[in-house]
This record gives sequence, structure tokens and C-alpha cells, in this order.
Amino acid sequence: MTGRIRFARAGAGCLLLVLCCACVDLARAQAPASPAVARAAAGGAGHRLGLIVAPARTRPGRAAVVHVVDTAGRGGVSARLCARRAGAGAGASICRQVRLKRGQVKLRTHVRLPRAGRWTVTLRRAQEGTALTRAVGVSAGARHRVLVTGDSMVYGIIDVLERSVRRSGGVLKGDPHPGSGITKPFVLRWPEHARTSARAQKPDATVVFLGAAVDTFPLVAGGEKVDCCGSVWVAEYVRQLRQMMAAYLRGGSALVYWVLHPTPRDADRVPSHDAINRAIAQAAATFPDGIRTVDIGRVISPGGVYRDYATYRGKRRLIREPDGIHLANAGVHLATEYIERVMRRDGMLR
Repeated sequence: MTGRIRFARAGAGCLLLVLCCACVDLARAQAPASPAVARAAAGGAGHRLGLIVAPARTRPGRAAVVHVVDTAGRGGVSARLCARRAGAGAGASICRQVRLKRGQVKLRTHVRLPRAGRWTVTLRRAQEGTALTRAVGVSAGARHRVLVTGDSMVYGIIDVLERSVRRSGGVLKGDPHPGSGITKPFVLRWPEHARTSARAQKPDATVVFLGAAVDTFPLVAGGEKVDCCGSVWVAEYVRQLRQMMAAYLRGGSALVYWVLHPTPRDADRVPSHDAINRAIAQAAATFPDGIRTVDIGRVISPGGVYRDYATYRGKRRLIREPDGIHLANAGVHLATEYIERVMRRDGMLR
């Protein structure tokens, strides 16, 4: 099987290749990753380009969405992109040259994996001695896996999103832990749990909605307890979030969708919600790609203004529970449909 990579429209179960910072342990990193750290995380010291393949399992003939990312952020770089099936004869690789123009950081293209088997997708620059590689399993019965985890906010989202994942040929695993949070290790140590569940479930995508359950206890930073929600507290929160994000990225085999919190009703809760959202954004920004922050506030509390009701499917409906934090049934549907739109752009849903 020879020839060049064919362009095709991506469908459900397609593959996404982007930069991954999860290939090294970021657990102890305190500051945002520098370009040098990002390049090392992407696939080894000296690599300027990197990739994520997600899902790492798909069906024959599905289109692969390919995103090439320049970690230096300058563009003007080229590389050879190849896909090869294990056991195929010499010259059976499907290859093409990809180039990011000067100033262009990301490039999107497509590739099909037409036959069942174990495939290796490779990205190589002539200036670098080694290539970046990701393995992809292609089989007729492949089903991509979606993990939905967090505190009590994920309960309804699990049920609604599961139907869309199933229709797209995937399977969803719910992992709710009500009352937990980053600041509550006495309930659940989230960084450790993220590593354990990512190894056990091997998700191709993880949706996280965490921190609404009064996640404002003191954190230990530099051996001392610090109260919510100043800069030191936020920095420690960011550090632990990065450990979780790195775990769910699975070394370049998954995508992560981290849900931001909509504005709460009670004014005294706004500062902590804002601090947690700020920490999520800061942690995600240290990964050049692979982490999607999903701002459901655009449909639940647009403009940062709390509201109990919204128009949904042509009718005025209750979207928040009496506590002013959790989502009522219509709010769950609004939020989940927004999450699904983001996932569809990556080809994780039809």
C-alpha cells in the first residue's frame, strides 16, 4: 500500500495529532512551561514539533485529523508525516511533507487508515535525529473511550453525554466523586486518582468538572498552609491541576476537556469560583495543546451574570438548582450540548 496521504473529512473516532506536554512528569513544575520544556515534553529534548493521537483506537477507513504544532511558536518549519501498518512490506508507508509557514503555529490536515492492524504515525524533521511516534490500533470493533469525572456537577452530564458517545460508536465511563475537590485530600487525592484512573480506563478523551463543592480549603505550599484564594493558593492549585491534566493526556494518547464553572448565585462564592477558573486556565496554558477549557458559562451565565432561567428548545426553563450552584435538568442539557460542540470539533463525537 503506497501513495500519499489522502485528504478526507473527519468523522467520529478520528485521530487528532497535536503537541503533548504529558510525556514527562509535570507534577513538580511550579511555573508555566517554557518552550524548551514543551519541546522536551513533546517527545524528547531538541524536538520542536510534537503530537497527540486521540483516540488511539479507531475503525478501518476512518479519517484521521492531523494537527501539527510548532512548540517554538514561530512557524517556518517543515517535517515528514507518515503512517505505517505493522507487518506491511517495504515502501508501504503513507507519507507527505507538511510545512508551517513563517508565523503559523498549527497546521491541520487529514489521513485515512484503511486497514485493520497496528499503525504507527510518525512525525520527523530532517534536523532531528529521532522521530515522534504514536501507536494507533485499527479494528472493526474499535470503540473510543470517554471518561467523565469530577464532583457532583457531573451527574447529569454523564447521562446526557453517554447517549451522544454511544451514537458516535464510543463508550463512556462515569467517575463522579461528590463533595471532593483539589483542596480536600481527606475526601480524595485527585492527582493520585487521576493517574490511577487514567492507567486503568485508558480514556481517549476525559471530561472534568471539578471544584464546585466549596473547594476552598487551605492548601499546603512551601511547607505552610495558605488560605484561599490569593496568588500562592492559586499557584498550588495550578500545580495539582497540571498533574491531573498530564495524567489524563496519557503521554500523547488522549484529549482533555476541562469545564469552567458558571457564575454562582451567591456573591460570596464568586471570588473562589473565579480563582478556580483562573487556575484552570493557567494550568491549561502550560500545555501547548491537548487541553480544552470549556466555558459553559457562555450558555449558563452569559456575561458572568447569574440567572435561574433560560430559553431552551423554545421554552423558558429552570437551569439552576435552589442552591444556586448545581445545574437543573435543562441546565445540564444546555451545558452538555456546549461540551459536545467542542468535542465534535476534534472529531470525538459525530
